[in-house]
Amino acid sequence: MSNASAERLAMLLLLVALAAQVVLAMRVETTSLHPDEKYHVGKAQYFSEHHRFPRATANDRAVESGKAWGISDWRPAGYALFLAVCSDGKYEPPALRRRVTLVQSMLVAVALILVFCALRRHTMNPTSRIATALVLGLAPWPFEFVQTISPDSIVASFTAIALFLLGRYPRSVFFATLLFSVTFAMRPEMIVLPPLIVGCAMLFQKRQRMRFAVVAAIAFLAVLGAHYAYRIDFTGERLPPVFGGLHIRDGGAFAWTNSWIGTENEAYNFVYSLTNGQPSPPLPARAFANDAERHIVETIVANVRATGHYTAADDDLFAALARRRQRENPARAVAARLWHTAHLWVNAETNTQTLNLLNDASRPVRHAILGALLLLKFALLAGFLIFVIRMRAFRNDAFLILCALFVIARTLLVGIVLGWFTHRYVVNAWIPLMTCAMAAVSRPGLVARYHRPHPE
Repeated sequence: MSNASAERLAMLLLLVALAAQVVLAMRVETTSLHPDEKYHVGKAQYFSEHHRFPRATANDRAVESGKAWGISDWRPAGYALFLAVCSDGKYEPPALRRRVTLVQSMLVAVALILVFCALRRHTMNPTSRIATALVLGLAPWPFEFVQTISPDSIVASFTAIALFLLGRYPRSVFFATLLFSVTFAMRPEMIVLPPLIVGCAMLFQKRQRMRFAVVAAIAFLAVLGAHYAYRIDFTGERLPPVFGGLHIRDGGAFAWTNSWIGTENEAYNFVYSLTNGQPSPPLPARAFANDAERHIVETIVANVRATGHYTAADDDLFAALARRRQRENPARAVAARLWHTAHLWVNAETNTQTLNLLNDASRPVRHAILGALLLLKFALLAGFLIFVIRMRAFRNDAFLILCALFVIARTLLVGIVLGWFTHRYVVNAWIPLMTCAMAAVSRPGLVARYHRPHPE
């Protein structure tokens, strides 16, 4: 097959696979809104009706300052603004979810098409070109949260598109940085990544480096200024913190579950069921440092079941247990954080759409497909590690280097710095990771280096 034919076939396969992903996502169940979704939708609806966001109440300000126990309004307003535009003023949950799902899945598809085009220079033969199209089109992880009314999917697509523009079209630095910076107006921890990644992109500019830096800074500060104006209006303060403090009712429980080595489902299912008054799943023996700690945890669980309420005193007990474990066994605490960082990627998660599609399949077929997806996940992770090891071979490709730096920085930020191990928080790194993995597998440069024409 000629390269031109392979190019056309690969693009066709990619478009068909992405169309299938969007159609699959649109088979969304008309479920009610969960609490986080209610927050975003409520804020968007208020904006649609009043053309401004609600201001903090006295209780909001007390919780944000740590003077009262509760959930602080720590989220930026960017995603609520997106919902206000996307909803067109219609907030009935089924219709809104379908509309949001369509927009979010289409944006992910656009990002993947751009990645496929960017990888053209690294696919050395028709086979690798077609394989790249199939992997980008069929991998379920970039589409995992497109059905959820939360900022993760939008942040993922905006990030991938911004990386593409910064790496391939540096003259678009203003729009690329603006798009990248919008992500921290949706997820606050993202604020550290645009300066880091755009700063690295600046190093690839041999000419007009200062102009690149100035234009990028203007774009970043424009978003920061808009967000800070919101914070001033929301808090009523002249100089509020850039973001509200992250205060939640179950912070101590999460701190305790983060102190032992376990899976995301083991830890988070326990916390959510306990704090929501539902029966708590049994914890593994490795969750407890000793019998005394087990007794304290079981006492808390029994009290919550008896009263039907999870209190600040319960959460304080969990927080004290977490501090004690870290003080008495710091090596174990470090090991837990390292494991949780790896667990962001090393897990068996896929997306709801795929699982729903396989519900009607026979058990052997279902297990075979899920097993194949798990192997693909591990292959992509291995491909990314190969890319990192061989990064020097890609030093002239700004896009790939920026993708790799983003994956590494995002993983360290979420897992090591913040200590979270919810795989949802790295969904925005899946497209950059896949990009690097596919480039590494195609072995750019090796064919040209070792191939020699046969003598006549």
